Amino acid sequence: MKCFNIIIFIAYLITANIVAGLKLTPGPVVCNFKNKDLDDSYDASSSVTVSCSGSSCTVNGTGAVSGNGEVTITAAGTYIISGSLQGHVVIEATKEDYVHIVLNDATISSTNGPAIYGIAANKITITLVGTNKLSDSQNYTVVDGEPDGCIFVDADLSINGSGSLNVTGNYGDAIRCKKDLKIASGNITVAKANKEGIKGRNSICILDGTIDITSNESALKATKDDDPEKGYIVIDGGKITINSNKKGIHAETHLTINGGNIDIQNSYEGIEGQMIDIQGGVINVYATNDGINAPDPDNKTGWPTGTAQGNVYINIVGGKVSVAVKGGELDCIDANGTLYIGGEAEVYISMDGGSIYGFFATMDADEELLLASGATILATAGGGGGFGGFGGFGGGNFGGGGFFKRDKLMKRQFGGNMGGNMGGNMGGCGGSRGGNMGGSKGGNMGGNMGGNMGGNMGGNMGGNMGGFGGNMGGNMGGNMGGFDMGNMGGNMGGFGGGFGGGMMGIVEGKCYQPNINVNISNQPEGTPLSINDASGNVIASFTPRNAYASIFVTSPKLVAGQTYTIVAGSAQQTAVAAAALSGTPQSPSVSTPTIGDPLAAKKAKDEEKVAQAQTQPQAPVQAPAQATGNANCSANILAKGYKCCSSGCKVEYTDADGTWGVENGQWCGCGGNQPECPEAITKQGYKCCSSNNCNVAFTDADGQWGVENNQWCGISSQC
Repeated sequence: MKCFNIIIFIAYLITANIVAGLKLTPGPVVCNFKNKDLDDSYDASSSVTVSCSGSSCTVNGTGAVSGNGEVTITAAGTYIISGSLQGHVVIEATKEDYVHIVLNDATISSTNGPAIYGIAANKITITLVGTNKLSDSQNYTVVDGEPDGCIFVDADLSINGSGSLNVTGNYGDAIRCKKDLKIASGNITVAKANKEGIKGRNSICILDGTIDITSNESALKATKDDDPEKGYIVIDGGKITINSNKKGIHAETHLTINGGNIDIQNSYEGIEGQMIDIQGGVINVYATNDGINAPDPDNKTGWPTGTAQGNVYINIVGGKVSVAVKGGELDCIDANGTLYIGGEAEVYISMDGGSIYGFFATMDADEELLLASGATILATAGGGGGFGGFGGFGGGNFGGGGFFKRDKLMKRQFGGNMGGNMGGNMGGCGGSRGGNMGGSKGGNMGGNMGGNMGGNMGGNMGGNMGGFGGNMGGNMGGNMGGFDMGNMGGNMGGFGGGFGGGMMGIVEGKCYQPNINVNISNQPEGTPLSINDASGNVIASFTPRNAYASIFVTSPKLVAGQTYTIVAGSAQQTAVAAAALSGTPQSPSVSTPTIGDPLAAKKAKDEEKVAQAQTQPQAPVQAPAQATGNANCSANILAKGYKCCSSGCKVEYTDADGTWGVENGQWCGCGGNQPECPEAITKQGYKCCSSNNCNVAFTDADGQWGVENNQWCGISSQC
């Protein structure tokens, strides 16, 4: 019966992978933020105001109505919501409408469904002013599972502003967008999410802001898995803190990190995506499974199958990345395709047990594991746990109920419980130091399996099986404890080279700059580690979160053949740097940071506006003979000898002097005194923008900047 089960198991491995996943285009993804995503300005005098207290709200303006604890918005426009509402806001406009919601010190506590429910609109922007708080009910009335979030929007959604937003998702998600979700600015706290923290179907783009998420399921998640152009997450900046019982950040397709500070304090899996590009930022990950994981959507077996073929990768070429994992079945950085680390990256890895390369290791890849020049990598492992010697470093106990693990879909309990432990020494287990498979099978499965499982399993199963056993084609026959397997084929010779190297998919790292790989005495967790040169200069250092005994370091500062000192707490040991491999490895994506401009679309639009402004009539050079003392227009215009226009004039042209009109064929000042803007801007010789030009093109420590007549100017304090 056991032989039959093995045959069925092998057949499953061959046939299980029958559904093809998405084929993606390699490379980082760029998000485009436009004016409606970024602009947090509004005109209070022309906006609809909604002032709430209890279950009633007073609406001043058209486009919204209130009754029985519900505010319903039915038209495009800007709506300023303030006060405390025991109820919810429903947006039911048309598919062409842009709805701008300003939360101005608003508290919305829903007793039936979402606090904000965007049923229909083209785009919804939520601007945060002051302190805001949203919470939903614990029970919903749903149709086909929807709605299911405290903020639930079936339209493009953007969040910006200088205020704060605290969201509690009692029923399901805290923030859910069924299209594209963009966070431009603001302070967002997901205090609780019963399911996902922030979820976007098509995409999630984060430009800036402070985001703190506590969730039972994924903290940040993009879910669309049937379109290669969607289902992505891009993080350009901001400060993101995550505590999740499942995944920290999950993208179905691309995950691109260009900057920001990301602190995943707790997670089951830290970061996950089919194609992961890390080009910048400071990233800290703590997980109890894989720290950074790129799963192969074509591999449903749970074993390496070679199906990725460039469609799955982790590419780290910039930023400072720290990964620590602690648990039983895990890798720190795990690519079911290619793992590439190079460029300007700094990577610090702390593994609980396990080894440097391979299963249960600091770095694991199914196809290629490439460490290019330029990167600094310092990795530590326990040196005694996990699979250890498979294709690399450390001991490793294969018995006692260990798991082979290969992606989120399947777990295979092979070691430790294969008929009472396979036992014996499996031919060195394909690496240095081997691994003891311990125990006995009671028949002769330990070391012999009743007829040489480590030698010939006899017969004629044939073929290579795509790396399953390294080389199971040949002779798999023999006698498995009295069971004649006939002609199954496959020479498992020692079971270590084939099983460990092929079936297990262990890929040795290829390092293209000098490196050190050394074992030291066991060091407890939290023991500082540094690698110093002969002059005492620190080449690399960090404090591993886990205990360690195996150390790997590579850095552009290392010189092959020179001796370095490993300092681990009070322990010291010398090591000689090994030479780099020759050649240049091929990145699956980009080999150096290639960061697109998320504001490119907005800048192009601003340039278009500037070009249009330049086609307007220019103010006359010659002043009329007589000026007026009327103060109903800009003082600069009066100083040049022009009159002020009559009240109700039409603005024909705007420049740094003010707004101009035309009366009786003559230029005149049309309303408004000279605008004021930050002194820090005017001290540099720049003028203030006109009072009706509130288009912010750039912000720095001096203030907000605009553009007029193709020149920088300070945004007026009247904006």
